[in-house]
Amino acid sequence: EAVLEWKSDRLSSTGGLDVPFQLWMFNVLQSAAGFIAIPLFASLVARFGHCHAPFCATALLAVLWLAVVPLPWEWTLPILYLLAACHRQMFFSTFFTFISSEYPPQLFATLSGFANVLAGLGTTLQNPLLDTALRNMDGDFMPFLLAQLGVAMIVFLGCVAAWCRAASRKCLEEAKGETDPPAATTEL
Repeated sequence: EAVLEWKSDRLSSTGGLDVPFQLWMFNVLQSAAGFIAIPLFASLVARFGHCHAPFCATALLAVLWLAVVPLPWEWTLPILYLLAACHRQMFFSTFFTFISSEYPPQLFATLSGFANVLAGLGTTLQNPLLDTALRNMDGDFMPFLLAQLGVAMIVFLGCVAAWCRAASRKCLEEAKGETDPPAATTEL
């Protein structure tokens, strides 16, 4: 709500925002877009695999969201809500796909729990950061947004670089005629 108030102040020349309506629209679009993002994630993984594409898509959605937030137009808000919903769905789908495909099943609950504890600890930063923006920065969220945008760009470019590196390595192996040897199996 504080971010919507900040956005409303930035739009004060147009009369500000109807914050309760925007909160309602946010909730509706979060639910609807979350359901829409599920088949999008499935098609992304089916087409490009689960190793790199979901990470790139998730990071790209974060960059887009952070790039649109500072824009001073009310019509951008539904776009933000849709981007946020798709990013949330992609983030959690990517995370759970990664731990279920890269680690043994018996570690799934432990890794999920550990990640949830870390996420919970991370959310404890929200109130101090909000307090800093409201008290020390006169309610200006722009420095935080720009810092997050910079981090998100680095993450996105890192994901793309990793995907390109893996793709070029695969092309080189195919050109040399190398393939992965079949997995060794042992019978007792």
